[in-house]
Amino acid sequence: MFWMLVVSVAMAVEGRVAGVIDAPVDEVVDVILDFDGASSWFPDLVESEAMPDGSFRARSDLPWPFADRYFCLRTDQVKSVDSDIVRIDFGYVDGSGNIADMSGYWEVSPESAGSRVEYFVDVDLGIPIPNVLLRWGTARVLPVVITGLEAALS
Repeated sequence: MFWMLVVSVAMAVEGRVAGVIDAPVDEVVDVILDFDGASSWFPDLVESEAMPDGSFRARSDLPWPFADRYFCLRTDQVKSVDSDIVRIDFGYVDGSGNIADMSGYWEVSPESAGSRVEYFVDVDLGIPIPNVLLRWGTARVLPVVITGLEAALS
């Protein structure tokens, strides 16, 4: 089960998705922070690699006629918002790729059926894409963030 909100503006898009996954919080966080394995479950991510400085390098496969996007993200320290919620913030490393900007967070909290996972992203791909395609792509990708994470945990 998941819900999402999609808002697009010019070359940028913002999206949020949440769902409940049948796994404990610590296991969910471990998969999210396994940057070397992210391309095996995160939608349209075809390469992912943890860098020695703690950042994460990735390449995302965009549909034709758009060129793939590549970037590095830094993750802020895993934070405990309160005693039960784990939040992982991420942001674009300036000049590390061919996107203009990206930031967001993961939030994982205990739920009776496992863990509630929320993913939020605000990304400017740095190329003009019609709003209808941005909305379509975001609506297609966001649910797969949750189902992909769930599959990686099974």
